[in-house]
Amino acid sequence: MRLEHQEQQTLLKRLLHSTNFEQFLAKKWSSEKRFGIEGCEVLIPALKQVIDTSSALGVDSFVIGMSHRQ
Repeated sequence: MRLEHQEQQTLLKRLLHSTNFEQFLAKKWSSEKRFGIEGCEVLIPALKQVIDTSSALGVDSFVIGMSHRQ
C-alpha cells in the first residue's frame, strides 16, 4: 500500500497520539491494574486506516472483539 505524504503524516500523528495516551494512563493511574498496548501501539493507527479505507469502499459496519483475561 502506497500512502501520500499527507496520509503518512496522519498515520504518524495517530501513532504518536496512541503512544502519548498510553503514557498518560501509566502516569495518571500508575498503581492501578490496567490493559496496556505496549508493543501494539501501531495497532490503533493501522486499524483506523483499515476502517477509513473500508468505509470509503462502502463498508457500513465493523465488529471488533477481544479476549478477556482473568
